[in-house]
Amino acid sequence: MSARIFVFLGVPVYSLAAAFFQAPPWRSCSQTLRTYIQHLTKPADWFSIWRVNCALAALHALVTQDPGYDLEDKWEFLEKAEARGIAVTPWFKADKVIVKHRNEEGGLGIHTFHSAHDGGDWVVQELLKNSKDLSSLLPPNAPLSTLRIVTSSADFLSPCRSPGTSSVRTITCVWRAGREKAKTDHSSVMFDIDINMWPGQIQPGASNANWYRLGRQWFGRLQPSNHISQGLRKHPDTGKKLVGSLIPGMKEIRALVETAHAKLVPGIPLVGWDVAITDDGPMLLEANLSCNFFKGSFDRQSYVEFMDEALSQLSRLLPQTPEP
Repeated sequence: MSARIFVFLGVPVYSLAAAFFQAPPWRSCSQTLRTYIQHLTKPADWFSIWRVNCALAALHALVTQDPGYDLEDKWEFLEKAEARGIAVTPWFKADKVIVKHRNEEGGLGIHTFHSAHDGGDWVVQELLKNSKDLSSLLPPNAPLSTLRIVTSSADFLSPCRSPGTSSVRTITCVWRAGREKAKTDHSSVMFDIDINMWPGQIQPGASNANWYRLGRQWFGRLQPSNHISQGLRKHPDTGKKLVGSLIPGMKEIRALVETAHAKLVPGIPLVGWDVAITDDGPMLLEANLSCNFFKGSFDRQSYVEFMDEALSQLSRLLPQTPEP
């Protein structure tokens, strides 16, 4: 019953609200109507795509009980990847780590962290730095600016695939170019990266300035509040043109994520890999199994066909519940 209420009432109301925000009727009623119909019948915004990805991950996990979903645990991911020879971010293997303030006394300013290496909750790692080539594209004091690369695998659709073969392929790639003095690249400009015609070439980007803001003052703001929005060609902090520049080592990076998918989670349909590019080479930070495309471009027809086949096959494997 709840699902029906959501489908027949929740989705139309949500779609109408989105249409009013994106195309206010006082500007153009016809545009509002077209936007409403698109959101209702063929939503193509990043959030709707993410919801579909999450639905696939949930259904696949329910039906198959694939142990690969354990790799959402960052420690499980690091251990398994290292054991399989996949390049990942290094970590300290001490059982416990103490961090203390340089000027506090009397036992104050001391913090003890029990490492995951010894069964604790904390993964303790050195702060990584962007490679010199990547740093040349960024403002001073920019955070580690990672790639989000999404790969797909249809291996679970063909369990009798020949040994040594894999259906893993790269769908999309985005570079999160960090903002000056930001702590992480959650504050960034998301530049699309070409993975086909000109591998590694930076394409126009978009801001995510409105994604991680909390508080009532941000309620209802679906778009960034300043001029930074879509189609960005320059880094907003430096004014340097980035479109047309190349992300170094893209062929190696793509091989890294596709190998990781095939070795670590071959049966899982979609994986979003966070990749750091350092002077020691590319390395994986983590795997995201209900992944967001971060506004990256992708072959929509191939994506729709893949999702349709995956969801259809998995739905047929669900246990049938008798009608009351």
